[in-house]
Amino acid sequence: MDKEIKFTLFLKFTLIISFCLSLILITVVIFIIGLQEKKRIDEKIKNSETMTELIASINAFHIEKFSFYSLDENTKKFQSDDAGKNDILSVIVYDTDNKKLNPSGINHELIKEDKKFWLIREAKCIYKSSSNIPKEVGKVVIVFSLRSIHKNLVEARINYIFIVIITIVILDIVVALLLYFLVTKPLNILTKSAQQIASGKFIEVIDVKSKDEIGFLSENIIKMSKHLKTNFFEIQENNKKIEEMNAHLEDMVAKRTEELNSSLQIQYRLNDALIDSTKQLEDRTKELIRSEKLAALGRLVAGVAHEINTPIGIGVTASSLLEKKTNDYFELYKNNQLKRSDLDVYLGICVESSKLILSNLSRASELIKSFKQVAVDQSTDEKRKFLIKEYLNEILLSLKPKIKKTKHKILVNCSDRLEIDSYPGLFSQIVTNFIINSLIHGFTEDMEGEIIFDFNIENNFFIFEYSDNGKGIPKEYLNKIYEPFFTTKRNDGGTGLGLHIVYNIVTQKFGGTIECYSDLGKGVKFIIKMPLIKEG
Repeated sequence: MDKEIKFTLFLKFTLIISFCLSLILITVVIFIIGLQEKKRIDEKIKNSETMTELIASINAFHIEKFSFYSLDENTKKFQSDDAGKNDILSVIVYDTDNKKLNPSGINHELIKEDKKFWLIREAKCIYKSSSNIPKEVGKVVIVFSLRSIHKNLVEARINYIFIVIITIVILDIVVALLLYFLVTKPLNILTKSAQQIASGKFIEVIDVKSKDEIGFLSENIIKMSKHLKTNFFEIQENNKKIEEMNAHLEDMVAKRTEELNSSLQIQYRLNDALIDSTKQLEDRTKELIRSEKLAALGRLVAGVAHEINTPIGIGVTASSLLEKKTNDYFELYKNNQLKRSDLDVYLGICVESSKLILSNLSRASELIKSFKQVAVDQSTDEKRKFLIKEYLNEILLSLKPKIKKTKHKILVNCSDRLEIDSYPGLFSQIVTNFIINSLIHGFTEDMEGEIIFDFNIENNFFIFEYSDNGKGIPKEYLNKIYEPFFTTKRNDGGTGLGLHIVYNIVTQKFGGTIECYSDLGKGVKFIIKMPLIKEG
């Protein structure tokens, strides 16, 4: 296959060069032949014109002297074999009336000759008298043959073609030899050298002595061979080192694998322990959440007890007074000492005591009814419709024991008719956790704070905004406030679950969002946004 490729390359170069040389040579020869043919034809035309003028001047004398016999003899003479050198086929003489004067003027060869080889020339017969006055006495029409010129041109073309073919063959041989010795042979040597290098036999000398591009290529192949030889030995050394490193690495991998297996066993044990701890943590979280609910119910019970204590106490006092006055007046009645004025006083006391007892018992009944509803809502997750402002006041009433110990003001911005269909117990947990959070973290004991509730509905979303003007939350804590058990008041009773419970209620139960904004020393603001109809 290599020899075939080399021969094809050599043949291509040879054919291309031969074609170019042949094209140039043929072009030059065609140009030369054209010039020579044109020159011969021009000479023939010039000679024919000269011959025509000569014959016309000779025949002018015979026409003037009416020597028609001499005229005819001259015509035969010009058409004889001696005149054949001029290729004259016909000489016809006419007088001024265009009458033919020589009967033998038409040569029988003229009839045989092809008209494409005719060259017709015409000249006037001018006779000069003794007074040297020119006189036109007739004309001469001569037909010359171009066949001999054509024959000579054809022979010349054949000779040129033969010469060109011989020249091209010689040039091809010379070019092929030069191409072989100057290009193909050195390339073959370089190819064999490259094959030896490819097979791993590195060489240092190539038998190419030329100083051209091939010689430059030979020098670079030698340099490449030396460089490859150096790299080859370096690669062998590196391979040995790599094999040694691989063996060492295998030992290290085996040792490390054993260590990893031991570590994995430890990791498995740690994972089991972590799973147990996570489960315990979840149980503890659930317990703390339950405790938080119980604490809220405890605060509710404390509020109930505190709020009911006053109307019940007043009712008991009024009842005791009524009982004492009844006993006193009954003794007067038994002893027949009861006067009409005493009866009037007693009846007045009865009326006032009854009114006082009835009003306070009614107040206690209303308080119990409100606290009962809040308690039921906090202990269950039932959904119902409720008025926001009315229910918020009931929640605040349950937190009154804690709130009245402070100097804080609570403002509620809400329509009396704003009603939603939701979970009042969860709403109560959110409000309670916000207020307790503000009381524990937002205000100090000597502060006169302000807590604001804002409620409204926008685009089928219930917007709940809670804010206070307390101490605020440091920026580094804003991303942690919803994490379970995160608190800065653990020693003061904080569990770290309040806002975590709020976040879970808002996002999971209500399907809403909660955002917190705070600057240290400027209070805190929570914005809760939840859909009125939760999807799914």
